[in-house]
Amino acid sequence: MTFSRNFLSTESRMHLLSCFLLLALQLFASQGLVNGDTSTNEFRVLFVNDLNYGFYPVNELDGKKCQDIDDSACVAGLGRLVSQLKNETRVETFSNGTGSQIIWLDAGNTLGKSSEWFDLMKFQPAISAINSLKFSAVAIGSEVFQYGREAASHYISSLKGVGFALNVNSTDEKEPPFNGALTKSKTFDLPNLKVTVIGFLDKDGMRDKDVTGLTIYDEIGAIENFINGSNSKNEENHIFIAIGSVRTLSEAEKIAKIKGLNIFIFSGANITKDNCVNGTYLKEVPGINNWLVSTLPPRANESHHILGDLSVVLSKTGKLNVSLISHDYKTINQSVDRAASRSNS
Repeated sequence: MTFSRNFLSTESRMHLLSCFLLLALQLFASQGLVNGDTSTNEFRVLFVNDLNYGFYPVNELDGKKCQDIDDSACVAGLGRLVSQLKNETRVETFSNGTGSQIIWLDAGNTLGKSSEWFDLMKFQPAISAINSLKFSAVAIGSEVFQYGREAASHYISSLKGVGFALNVNSTDEKEPPFNGALTKSKTFDLPNLKVTVIGFLDKDGMRDKDVTGLTIYDEIGAIENFINGSNSKNEENHIFIAIGSVRTLSEAEKIAKIKGLNIFIFSGANITKDNCVNGTYLKEVPGINNWLVSTLPPRANESHHILGDLSVVLSKTGKLNVSLISHDYKTINQSVDRAASRSNS
């Protein structure tokens, strides 16, 4: 398989590749779902969105990519994210003195519109690094297809079954899309409740992409049909979470209003600082207790890179209470943690 790209000089390419592989070897110790003792209907979701903004270390002074990873001005980057994850997934104590389960998600826009780290590295080192993070689920977005249908297939197949999109089928009914490598959903059986994660491919974003051999369905209809067809949709202790990228905040709000969908975590590329508290976005849909969640990617000359930390509690009355904390993982073993928003109990 070949991909036509312009590359850096051999020396620069090898230097970046060496740094990349070093980061990729820093394996996140958990297996996507981290076990802990819990006796309540409570769990955590750690998530990133728009990972393409935070892959490389950047110079804190000007927000540009670091040329020397040992420079003291360098912050963020994949290695620091790995360090932060290891800190956050240790056994922790909540207000009731119990531990909690953790689900770890990549909520979309992983590549971005022009993602150098995939462009320069021909996919494989980047895929190895993403796999080393051991996500529970990775949202597959339309940006994956910017390199062509064959390249997208290679990327999805390499994610080892954690690439999620439920609204994609093969035009050949005898063959699943991407040779079965694309996952529609996964249910996590926690001690006192079930959590189902679903992903989707933004249909509007696919209009100018190569979809040869694929049928892309409207994501809202696909999510509604999935939830309505679930045998567990009427169970009181079953939570549905969707992850994915959309083009506008209004489109995200439409998805969040889907009956039966409890939480939608989405790419924050189209939200503004005015919509956010400490770099995070948390909004309850009035009247139906559904939640819309994201984090704000860094803009030009900014260096924040946020790990979202969502605490979810299902009360005895069936109300979903959600709070959000941001971890700005600037340095190894250190982050700037801020309370973002909290629901009313």
